[in-house]
Amino acid sequence: AGHGVLLLPDASGWRSSRTRRLADRLAVFCSCLVLLPDLQRGQSGWDGPATTGGGFESWLSGLPPARIASDLRECTVYM
Repeated sequence: AGHGVLLLPDASGWRSSRTRRLADRLAVFCSCLVLLPDLQRGQSGWDGPATTGGGFESWLSGLPPARIASDLRECTVYM
């Protein structure tokens, strides 16, 4: 069995080039499988200001903690 890393994306999501680049670098330099889940399930990531307000809370409400926890459990089972 090999090694694996479950990399959780920030609010900008798994499609962020910085996040994907980090996943690729981890895979190469650590010689491991890197799983970068789409916790937003196809929804776009947050691209607004990093401050409170401005719709962030509304966007965040679309990511129920129970669903995120379920997705993460599935990821760990996959790995």
